[in-house]
Amino acid sequence: EKICMLIIPRTEKERETVLEYLEPKLLNSPLIALEQAVKEVTYMIKKGQNSLNDACDLIINGNEGSIPKILEREDIIDRLQREITEYLVELSRRDLELAEAKLIPALIHVVNDAERLGDHAEAFIELYNLLRQGELSFTNSALSELKELQQVLNTQFSALYETLEKHDLEGAKKAIHTGRRIKEIIKQFTENQVHRLDTGECSVKAGVIFLDALAHLERVSDHVVNIAERAEIILTVVKP
Repeated sequence: EKICMLIIPRTEKERETVLEYLEPKLLNSPLIALEQAVKEVTYMIKKGQNSLNDACDLIINGNEGSIPKILEREDIIDRLQREITEYLVELSRRDLELAEAKLIPALIHVVNDAERLGDHAEAFIELYNLLRQGELSFTNSALSELKELQQVLNTQFSALYETLEKHDLEGAKKAIHTGRRIKEIIKQFTENQVHRLDTGECSVKAGVIFLDALAHLERVSDHVVNIAERAEIILTVVKP
């Protein structure tokens, strides 16, 4: 990797517009190319996580400065999806070991899950606009629940990185376990919201938007679980 960076240096500005780790010359060295692909996909996942945190900040705190950041990252994430997929398809045409050949479709699935993270973050902009247009707001209890869910999701992402960056399979297992925990949390928060609706603590329109936000965050967690479930095949090829 250090040699590649000396040959093809990247500036911070360029990092927003081009792939850093994937270089066409590496296609003749499939193992190195796949190791670099995992790094690029990890970067893509982190972009999605950052957008989701900004999306939560938008809903919870009304920070409209998050909107352009989310939209800008969505463009980058979409380009990363396209370019990483094209690179992997080109790599699949090379002479590969069986494990390497199996890893490519798994990584393409991971790329697609990573791309969806940005979509769910972008959906929060629409939810925020609905709140603003309707002059609606969430209750303090609902806001606290969103904050708690955001924290648990970040814990799930951190566990996933233990596998993708440190090559520790236990991280993937923790991410999957946290996904099950998130489903239980969302089930409880949904029941709490229904109770708030029954008691008139919140309006029906705001209540529906809150439930939509929970649904988006649950699907985010599902995407992280999908990625974690492919961790074992990643580690059969990409090793410390």
